[in-house]
Amino acid sequence: MKSVEQDEGTICLVFNGWLFEGYEDAKTALMGSILDEIQKQTTLTEKAKKTISGLYKSVDKLKVLKNGIKYGTDIFLTGGIGTLADITIKGIAEKVKGNVDGVNESEIITAVRDELSNKEIREDLKEFQKNFSDLLDETKIKRLVIFIDELDRCSPDTILETLEAIRLFLFAGNSIFIIGADERHISYAVKRKFEKIEGQQIDIGKEYLEKIVQYPIRIPRLNSKEVEFYITCLLFEKDLNNEEFQEIMDFIKEKRSSNILNFTLDYTLISENKPHLADKIKDRLIVAKQMQVLVL
Repeated sequence: MKSVEQDEGTICLVFNGWLFEGYEDAKTALMGSILDEIQKQTTLTEKAKKTISGLYKSVDKLKVLKNGIKYGTDIFLTGGIGTLADITIKGIAEKVKGNVDGVNESEIITAVRDELSNKEIREDLKEFQKNFSDLLDETKIKRLVIFIDELDRCSPDTILETLEAIRLFLFAGNSIFIIGADERHISYAVKRKFEKIEGQQIDIGKEYLEKIVQYPIRIPRLNSKEVEFYITCLLFEKDLNNEEFQEIMDFIKEKRSSNILNFTLDYTLISENKPHLADKIKDRLIVAKQMQVLVL
């Protein structure tokens, strides 16, 4: 997660779940990353430090719940008890203490489930929401804006985990999420999880998204001219030095602003106005025109 330019009292973050995929649970990755950035970008009072410590513990509980059976079995069978979170050491280690060599797998699984029951997790999530709101108040954060990027590149499971994490923060009025994704991919992920309701003409994917996304902004697909222009700019950036690229872009912006709908960038326009750059970009204009045909 990285921070972006922001106003006073506002923290803006960018989260890319695709980068965490395969390494960490998306839900806890998002929750933990938000806490990391708040801790990094604000000065924490003693009360805030205690609050954020409790929030981190809640995230750890969710991590253990997600991987509890796997970690419980793998780690205890190898004797690596100390690598687990404290919350598992207190409860689970006592159940298998002194019996690591001959440990029973089913006993460990039961212990993990007992230690982290669904009821406890539900109560802990409610506490998480309350403590998170308190943290925002204590740190004087007026608005927390999280940009979720490339969500549609993730697997369906990662998409759902991310959406579930977002739901936790929606109850904090200061939190705003901006999701950049192909709606079709998100809807498909939701449909995979929820079975079709017999006898009801319900688009479950669409219904689910409407509960989370209050203000959808649908960006239309680029037309052929726009694709060509975009590719051209990328090629210019690659071949020109910084000063030359800035010069040509300033010129294009000026010309394009007067006739944005019918603007055409061609060699004649460049050679008449920027002759010292014309030969450098002539071939790139041809390549861009050929590539846009392939792209579309």
